[in-house]
Amino acid sequence: MCISFEVIDPNILSSSPTCASIVISVFESCFNTILISPDPLEVQTELNFNDQSITVDLSGALNYQIRLNNKSYSLKSGRHQLPLDDGLSRLEVTTDIECQGKVVEEVYLSKASTIYPNPAFSQVSILVGGEDNNFKVFLYSIEGELLEQHEGQLSPGDRNFKLQMNYYPPGIYLINIMSGDNIENFKLLKR
Repeated sequence: MCISFEVIDPNILSSSPTCASIVISVFESCFNTILISPDPLEVQTELNFNDQSITVDLSGALNYQIRLNNKSYSLKSGRHQLPLDDGLSRLEVTTDIECQGKVVEEVYLSKASTIYPNPAFSQVSILVGGEDNNFKVFLYSIEGELLEQHEGQLSPGDRNFKLQMNYYPPGIYLINIMSGDNIENFKLLKR
């Protein structure tokens, strides 16, 4: 048995005849198909540092399932304000249309910075605290020798900076983080 279909680009609205043929007998059935691609899932977020919340602007579907720090919300299109916990929050947005996929965003909201994993093997993530977007990171040996210096800008929603450690031998290192008026020091064990 052989059934063949005309391939239609799923990214466009299309109306064209599609035929299915069964080879066993002389039988052909033709019908019109309309394939409609859903609008893309769009999620825009805005971090509200003062009231520890995130504003989520949803478009592309009618119904949304949101998971934020192990809490579930069922929402409609539009703007919604959700509470954030202090520290790292994970936002997952899906719709009732499976092919639209999932949007995942991690948001760090804290006055204090943190590093992880500690101990580290090849890379350490630095979550820079505070509201200032400018930061400096210094990596020192335990003897106080400056090994690396990084300077950059972070977006309000993404406070994560990754420091590669795979070129350094196992041992204890010191990390100095400067952001705005904050200066923080961490001890890191490299394995």
